[in-house]
Amino acid sequence: MKSLSTKILDQIPLAHIYKYLSDKENASKKQNGGERVGSNAASRKAKTDAIIAMTRELAK
Repeated sequence: MKSLSTKILDQIPLAHIYKYLSDKENASKKQNGGERVGSNAASRKAKTDAIIAMTRELAK
C-alpha cells in the first residue's frame, strides 16, 4: 500500500500538493484573528489525513 501511495504522489505536481495543504490549513484557522485551532500534533495529523484523502480521490 505504501509503494502505491508513493507512486500516486509522485505523479502529482508539488505545487498542487502545497496549494491543497495550504487551503486545508487556512480552513483550520479561526475566523477571528487567524489563531490556529488545536495543537501542532493535531495540525500534522490533519495534513497527513489531507494527503491520504487527496490520494484516495485521485486514485478513483
